[in-house]
Amino acid sequence: MALATRGSSAYQLEVVEPTTTQAPKRSAKSAKATQAKLKKRVAFGIVAAFVIAFGLACRFAVLTDINAEVNALEKELTLLQGQNKQTELAIEQSYDLKTVEEIAITKLGMSRPSKAQITYISMNSADYAEVIGAQEPSAWLSRLANGVLAYLR
Repeated sequence: MALATRGSSAYQLEVVEPTTTQAPKRSAKSAKATQAKLKKRVAFGIVAAFVIAFGLACRFAVLTDINAEVNALEKELTLLQGQNKQTELAIEQSYDLKTVEEIAITKLGMSRPSKAQITYISMNSADYAEVIGAQEPSAWLSRLANGVLAYLR
């Protein structure tokens, strides 16, 4: 390869031979050791990939199981809510006055009150409330002035 340099006014061409550096040759033992390390890394990478894949598969299996359980519980909830509505409707229909009176007399041993047990209250008096005149709170200055005037009299 020729290099151009400038001197006075003309180019001076110099021929420079490229030098090549050779990498030091590795010994057979170090090459085998490097190959062994590479094989170990590849094996470890493969094992790690399988462990990660197995973990993901287990996670998805657990999620599927939980999802199936949630769906079963939602179906059970819907069924129980329907039964609850039917029970509430049956309770509302059982609130008949004749039914309540019959249960009170037969099961609870109650009886109708006699004429002597009934007391009537007169509701003719009207409710009333007494309003007290509202006093405006006096300011501290007016209270002071009133106190001074009372002292001077």
